[in-house]
This record gives sequence, structure tokens and C-alpha cells, in this order.
Amino acid sequence: MFTKEIINLAICQCPGVIKLHKVIGGKEGWILIQDYANDGTLWKENLANNMNESFLYFIQLFQSMLYIQDMNIVHRDLKPTNILRFNNKKIVIADFGWSEHIDSCNLHPSEWPGTLEINPPEILRNSGPMTEKIDNYALGMNMILFISGRFVCRQKGLESSKVAQTILKTVHNLRHSKPPSRFRENIKAWDLFVKLTASHPDERLSLQDVLDHPWVTEMLNSFSLQNSKFLWHEKVKSRWLFLLSNNWNFFDNISSVSSVSSGTIRKYKKLEKETNSIFKNGSGHNYTGNNSSCTGNNNTRTENNSSRTRNRNNSKSTIVTNTTNQKDQNNKYNNAYLKSDYEILYYMMKNSSQNKINGCSVKQNNLTSNKNDIPSYKTHLD
Repeated sequence: MFTKEIINLAICQCPGVIKLHKVIGGKEGWILIQDYANDGTLWKENLANNMNESFLYFIQLFQSMLYIQDMNIVHRDLKPTNILRFNNKKIVIADFGWSEHIDSCNLHPSEWPGTLEINPPEILRNSGPMTEKIDNYALGMNMILFISGRFVCRQKGLESSKVAQTILKTVHNLRHSKPPSRFRENIKAWDLFVKLTASHPDERLSLQDVLDHPWVTEMLNSFSLQNSKFLWHEKVKSRWLFLLSNNWNFFDNISSVSSVSSGTIRKYKKLEKETNSIFKNGSGHNYTGNNSSCTGNNNTRTENNSSRTRNRNNSKSTIVTNTTNQKDQNNKYNNAYLKSDYEILYYMMKNSSQNKINGCSVKQNNLTSNKNDIPSYKTHLD
């Protein structure tokens, strides 16, 4: 089982998964050398101070899951204590001990992987089918912690034979009750939670459905440029850029946005050329800052300095990832750099280039729709 954990961890290496540096084997077993997350886990009461911070954790976990599912791996234990945090609010997924390839999930139908509190009914009832929707359910359960600051836990002293049924009843009652106070700030978030925790996997949202959900669209539309460093998956990053390119209110407070300098124009044209190249190549899963690659031979991992250099150069392919000379000594954006990026985005909009950077899955007939064209979104608690 430990060998499978190492292999799946190596396969899923990305910015949203704990970095595996080395595997050391010896007489007493295996040792994994990984990054140290200096702010512990997400198992904290009142984790986020507001909805924007809650979404910051949500969208990071969501991107990690997108990549893991692209690798055909199901984590099966996405509890808060397996999600690690750094002191800059970056989070990564760890502990692939219960992970499984998607084709092998149904080989052991009586197995109870991971933690009961984040497991869906098809596992707790041994009813199946076992699919990637197991992790989607866990994403919904983590939303409770991100937004309300609380989590569903079993009662102390409860007999083990009654734990699963008690948890199922608790989640059922929660889904059919009034939203907690923090969810009432945005009822669309509660709607997403309800649809992610549907009892049957066929009724549960896919990750693409999550990306298209009105709450995610609304939160990405107001996502700040300062936090854009947390957007690394191409599907999410391109969706954010597309929404931003259609959001003129984003520039209301930029006083000099109408006078774009010649240097800014040259920088834009270079970015436009590189961005077109990326989307023309159809790369849906590239990300910047990748320092490792996994070969197809089991979990063999190679370090390639030349590819690492290329990846860093490719970080200039989009506006939000070119941070090499946009940070001060304290690794933070300053107002001058933000202003420069706003001007670039404004120039892109002014020259009708939003369709060139649109790498999202929005249907073509919806690309030019305005807010009045979007139907009202009602909450269904069934």
C-alpha cells in the first residue's frame, strides 16, 4: 500500500500537491522527503475571516483536484488534516495513503477508505459506484469548514457500528435545513454545497460543473490581482482572465488607465504573442513553477534543469504569473506593479483581445452575454 501511495503522489505532483523531493529506501522502510508546510493543516476553527478568504482556500483545493482527476487518481481522504497550509495561505494536498487509480476503485467495494466524516453515502453504505465523485463530495464537506468555520464530526463515545449512520443522518439534516449564518451572505455558495453533497454520485456535480457554477463565477469575477498568484491551473486561470477582461468596473479606481505608455504596449504585444502560442498548442494542464516531472515508468522522477528554466520563462505567458520582477524584497506586490498590470489588461480589453485569451469552456453563444442575459439561480435543497 505504501508503494502505491508513493507512486500516486509522484504522478500527481503539481503546485497544489505537497512537493516530493526524494524517496529513501532502507532496511526499516521508506522515507519521503517533502516540503515543510509551516502553518500546519486546515483543521482550524474559524479558518477564514470572510467569504473572499474562504473562496481562496476553496479555489486552491479545487485546482488541485482538477489536476489529480486529470491524472485518473482518486485521493479518497480529502479531510482538513490532509490539507496543509503555508504561512502565505497557500494550501497543498498531502497523504495519498488511501489514493487509488480510478479503474481500481471498485475492486474492493467493502473497503472504507479514509475518514468517515468526508465519505459519501456510496462508501458508507457499500452501495457504489466508486468514482471520482468521492472526492467531489469531500470538496463539498470542506466548504462547510471554509465558510462557516465548523465541521461535521462524530459524537464522542458513539459505538463504531452507529457512526456511519449517524454521519449520514447529520449531513442529510444539514442539507435540508436553513443555511448557516455565514452561508447566508451568499446563498449561491450554499447551493453549491448542497449539489456537491448529493446522496447519489450521478446527481453530484462534476468539477467542470463546479467551475461553471454561479458562485464560482461570481467569486472569480471579483478575485483580486494580488491573489492571482494562487491561480495556477490553466482552466481556472484562463476563466479568471476571461471574466476580468469583460469586467470594466475593475478599472474604475485606476486614474491613469486611459494613458497607456509605449512600454506597456510593447509588453502587452509580447504577452499577447506568447498567450496565443499557449492556447494554440492546446495545453490544458500546464502550470508555472513546475520543478519536477514524472516518467511513465512507475514512480521514477527526474530533475531537469533545462525544462525548469523553460517553465519559468513560460510564466510570462500570462499577465498574472509574470512575477519575477513584480515583487519587492518582501515578496509582495506594490502599487506601481499593480497599476502596470491593470494598464496591460485595459489595453487588452481596448483592443478586443478577450476572445484570444479565453481558454475556458463557456459556450460560444454565451461569450457576449451580459448580466441581464443570465437567468436567476435558485437554491434547491432537495
